[in-house]
Amino acid sequence: GASTIYRDVDFFALNNIYAPNANTAIAVRYGYNRFKDFSGNFPTFDAASLGLPAALVSAMTFNTFPNMTITGYNGVGNNGPTKATHTTQTANASVSRFMGSHTLKFGTEYRRIGASVMAYSSAAGAYTFTQAFTAANPTAAGGDAFASFLLGYPASGSIVSATPAQYLIDYYAGYVQDEFRVNPKLTFNYGVRYELEPGVREVNDHFTVGFDRSADFPFQVPGMTLKGGLMYAGQNGYPAQQGKSLNGAAPRGGVAWSLTNKDVIRGGYGFYWAPMQFSGIGETAMGRLGYTATTTYLSSTDGNRTPANSLNNPFPTGITLPQGNAKGLATGAGGVVDFVDPNSQAGRVQQFSVDYTRELPSGIAVSIGYSG
Repeated sequence: GASTIYRDVDFFALNNIYAPNANTAIAVRYGYNRFKDFSGNFPTFDAASLGLPAALVSAMTFNTFPNMTITGYNGVGNNGPTKATHTTQTANASVSRFMGSHTLKFGTEYRRIGASVMAYSSAAGAYTFTQAFTAANPTAAGGDAFASFLLGYPASGSIVSATPAQYLIDYYAGYVQDEFRVNPKLTFNYGVRYELEPGVREVNDHFTVGFDRSADFPFQVPGMTLKGGLMYAGQNGYPAQQGKSLNGAAPRGGVAWSLTNKDVIRGGYGFYWAPMQFSGIGETAMGRLGYTATTTYLSSTDGNRTPANSLNNPFPTGITLPQGNAKGLATGAGGVVDFVDPNSQAGRVQQFSVDYTRELPSGIAVSIGYSG
């Protein structure tokens, strides 16, 4: 079915410029921006009306019609929405001052970018129906997936229990810049910006910050030395942030030179730090193994000859709840683990350009330049 996104946006900004004298200007700014997303298919529905056990319905992190996939037919149900609140706060202050042939500027900046996320994918359960339980035997032709659906015998299924996450990135910067007018024909502009971005963190340390390849695995096999395990934020001396910190200077400069009243040469160079990039804010992309738990439906114990369970009580032993970092290095052993590279670093961008402009008759200007 179609998916709809609902977004509420709140923002405001404060800006004050103060000029204590004719040569000085001070600017102070603060901005706040928040938008809330609620996306997916989320009709009002009580799963208890389907006859599912009350204990199962109460354990759902989002109560809706479970997602039903029926081989050969259109499916029914809902996979669950995603709630995300994105918040950005920015504060900066700058001073500009004329000092003879110099215009000096300096200032500081602080930013906090945050995202609070709760994904309800398969929160009410997801089931797949095939012809397996309505065929003469598991290898025979015949049977019908819709008949299996009517009988309430899925071939596979699962239900997911998730926990909310709140991610934050803090950014600090300071800069100084000078515009030096050597004479009416020659001007230099140069400065440096220093930036610090410690990396992404989760408010409650509910994620991993990498994979420790040198750590001794909690369980050992005779004759082997097993190493490695997930690094949970703030545990066993591991950092609270993902990736390497952005921490360095970014110089830049330029020149404008009027050869004559019709010829100008301009050039410039700048070094810039690029923020770390992320593939998303989901459980896998952020390395949150342990903070989402999946309970798998047991369809059969004899090769789909007879059903072991049904939708009357699909998870008779209960729902597996998230274990967090309780298992430490042993989390995910024997399965697939996802984590963010602890050595990931901020990108570096260098830009430079030079161009020559000539004014021709009739007010026409022609330029030729090179940039990289």
